[in-house]
Amino acid sequence: MPEESKFHRACEDGEVGVVEGLLAEGVSPNATGSGGTPAVWIAAAWGQPAVLGVLLGAPGLAVNSPHPDDGTTALMAASRYGETECVRLLLGGGAQPGLQDPFGDTALDWAEAEGHTEIAAMLRAAAAAAAHQP
Repeated sequence: MPEESKFHRACEDGEVGVVEGLLAEGVSPNATGSGGTPAVWIAAAWGQPAVLGVLLGAPGLAVNSPHPDDGTTALMAASRYGETECVRLLLGGGAQPGLQDPFGDTALDWAEAEGHTEIAAMLRAAAAAAAHQP
């Protein structure tokens, strides 16, 4: 199995040690799976906050990389699937809550559509804080 395939499987399955080891061996935190899905998106969508924390600590991670099929970011995926801890980590790691997918939806739109009120409140607070940044 290619290193990138192992990497993405480990991100999906929450295998922190494998992810750390492969990053140490030189696999890019921005490596994409066979379908072009960013590792950060996989960890967020599958609710793997421990793996997400490792990825967010990796130099050069493109935290706002979109999914190739639908243009959603990791923050949008975590918001849609109700992954509260992943949303918290992504916001702390530089994910931009105001980004829109190709249909104009933001992470807040996804959270509200799925009824994830705690996540929606976090995203509103992050957007308000970003609006007050110089």
